[in-house]
Amino acid sequence: MRLPATNQTPDDDGKGREDGALCRRSRRLAHLCAAFAVALPVGVVVSCAAGQVPDLPGLSKTIDLAALVWWQVGIVLAGMLAPVLPVSLALLVARRCFLAVGRGAIFTLETVAALRRIAGLVTLGGIAGLIAPTVVVLGATVLAAPGQRQLAISISSGPLLTLVLGAVVYLIADIMHRAARMAEDHAQIV
Repeated sequence: MRLPATNQTPDDDGKGREDGALCRRSRRLAHLCAAFAVALPVGVVVSCAAGQVPDLPGLSKTIDLAALVWWQVGIVLAGMLAPVLPVSLALLVARRCFLAVGRGAIFTLETVAALRRIAGLVTLGGIAGLIAPTVVVLGATVLAAPGQRQLAISISSGPLLTLVLGAVVYLIADIMHRAARMAEDHAQIV
């Protein structure tokens, strides 16, 4: 289902005005998604380059990147980016979805497909968020002296909430898919 263009005259009930506001909000959200999609991984890389690796549960001390071998730094950086990159990609897909809504394409198969990709990427980010702390700690301590190596398994609410959010978005996408099919069927009848 497509909304009327924003430059059309509003109906007597003001529906055109509401549709125009939805389109404008969607375009603003698209810009925010693009900004966050870039800022998240850049922030992780900059903080790692500055030697600021966040404290991880189970790790007895802060990771000193300067004391690590280059490939250990790579493992730590990859572990820190693993949960962030899928979320950044999901934000880029969300940007395209918001732009489609900004054009008036709400109950379309394009929007539904975008929501499903967002759900998959967010779920992937949640899974990576569960595994990444263990990889970071193992990578940082693998060359430590015997007795100094650490294995930390961390389960926090952040990645679990991300997994739930991915499932919710997928469910919404499934409902919207049914609505899009109904809208197409109704458009063919009329």
